[in-house]
Amino acid sequence: MIRAKKNIWLVCFLFCLVFIFGVEFWPGAASAQEGAFDWRSDWALQEGFVLDIDTEGYTFPTSIAFVPNPGSNPKDPFYFVTEIDGRVEVVTNDRSIYVFADNILDRQPEVELPAGKGQTGLAGLCLAPKQGYVFVTYAYLDNHKTLRNNVIRFETKPETFGLEPTAQKEFTEVFAPYESGLAHQIGPCQVHGDEVYISVGEAWQAYLTQKLDTMHGKIIRMSFDGEPLPDSPYYLDNDIRKAQNYIWAYGLRNPFGLKFVGDRLFVADNGQSVDRFLEIKKGENYLWNGDDRTIASNADFVWTTAVGPVQMDRYPENATLFPEEYRQAFFVGLSAYDERRAKTTGIYEVDYNLDKNRVTRAPRYFVEYRGKGYQAVTGVAFGPDGLYFATLVPNQEGRTFILKASYKPDMEWPHVALQSGDAKQLFVQKGCAGCHSIGTSYGFGGSAGPDLERQALVERLDTYLNSEGYPQVVAAAEAMTTEPQVLYKSARQEVLAAKGTDRVHTWVKYRIMEPRFDNNFSMMPKLDVSEREAEILANFLVAEQEEDQASLLASLLPRPLRTRHLAIAFAGGMFSGMALWGVWQLLTRTILKRAKARLIRARQGV
Repeated sequence: MIRAKKNIWLVCFLFCLVFIFGVEFWPGAASAQEGAFDWRSDWALQEGFVLDIDTEGYTFPTSIAFVPNPGSNPKDPFYFVTEIDGRVEVVTNDRSIYVFADNILDRQPEVELPAGKGQTGLAGLCLAPKQGYVFVTYAYLDNHKTLRNNVIRFETKPETFGLEPTAQKEFTEVFAPYESGLAHQIGPCQVHGDEVYISVGEAWQAYLTQKLDTMHGKIIRMSFDGEPLPDSPYYLDNDIRKAQNYIWAYGLRNPFGLKFVGDRLFVADNGQSVDRFLEIKKGENYLWNGDDRTIASNADFVWTTAVGPVQMDRYPENATLFPEEYRQAFFVGLSAYDERRAKTTGIYEVDYNLDKNRVTRAPRYFVEYRGKGYQAVTGVAFGPDGLYFATLVPNQEGRTFILKASYKPDMEWPHVALQSGDAKQLFVQKGCAGCHSIGTSYGFGGSAGPDLERQALVERLDTYLNSEGYPQVVAAAEAMTTEPQVLYKSARQEVLAAKGTDRVHTWVKYRIMEPRFDNNFSMMPKLDVSEREAEILANFLVAEQEEDQASLLASLLPRPLRTRHLAIAFAGGMFSGMALWGVWQLLTRTILKRAKARLIRARQGV
């Protein structure tokens, strides 16, 4: 009997464990989690900026194009959006969404986005306002199941456009002789004067980028009717089936960013491990041959970790939407992302001086994705009131947006984008590594200051900040009437009011912001850091220690569990365990009873 009781408690205990780790999958478990998801938490911005949802409800949007001078009626087109599976939608002034064109291609990927095999379909979009033309670029499977590139031109009302096309023309014969490639397909387009410029990927065949008889890895140029232009650098004749008649520049890998600024053309080109931003000149060879070292050739800027640059726009001439520091900036959408934060998607700002022909400021994230799971910023375009961009895949609520970034310094956005995107890089960038190292786990930095290995740092500071001498140090700072002591009076009180590791974290933050905030004799140099950057560095040096210690348990538990989760799990485990015990007892008695009956019959010779 005692043994039976032990067994039932063992069963109950095991079921409690099952319920605790399975609570994630209970119906209604989501309601027991933390508060409702806020879509804003997915995005960090430069200071002073906010995001608004302009429209939503798309299926894998890939590009945006604004009507330059939209009509005044609520139902006049405001901008166009392409979706990868073959649909073009038009958004009107009142933000209604209409299907402009559908079923442009029959897209049947083996695996849907965000898988790599789903990265083919509608890609680019550009407008010719004077004629009312809408050009759309795409890759499709032909009758032989071979992937090909193409361009379709829709006709609609000149200047203000319309909700549906009046005619259309496909340029199939121009592209039919040349295979396309998964993701390395035809890309964006740009209208310049009476011409269309189109970027074409190398279809994973690097050697073809150096050949003038193919359209692989090229910028091509054509008339609005899809015909070659005689002043193209390699023009032979007006044969639309000869690639050489269309080539404007070559030697590119996957130039998925394309933007005219005046008469100058710029490209963001995807390499393998590195990417590049560069100006495109007529007839130039940009040397891609399959080796990432050639991606740096003729580049104005190189991403030394590939970020997947896609479509881009430049701050409009004479605009007053953003502060003056953004006057020369290109804004490049990024598509490469991994959850280890080695790289992240968002929008990258590249400050490029057209007169000096060079990047004049360290490029940085303008918008930084900080959510969970894959995301990509695809279409990027300036509208009349801000920078608009498309999010390729649904967020964790299943919502897909066109978002608008605008400058509103009086409004607070919850998350600020890092210049470097990485706390360790910030540690180096701000000069901390010039004096300090961080133990053997990182193994970099100088030796002029003490080692900042986390555990030793926290123990050392905890002893100091809780000693009898520290209040005396604060009192001496309180008695001073000079800066920075007066400015940081509340900071010192915040440190004294904090407890445990919070006191260490708070002290480190203010020490980084102003080394003399509580001690006028500090020899540490003052760094050029914002409060936000100091907070990030303090987290890096102090708070992550606690995260490291809890990492094993965190990896086992699907989500943070509250007390009520454990109570429900325990009750459920007890109930299930007792129910199982009852079933086991019933089965055992039935089996024993039948076995006893068979034994009696055997003895009786039955």
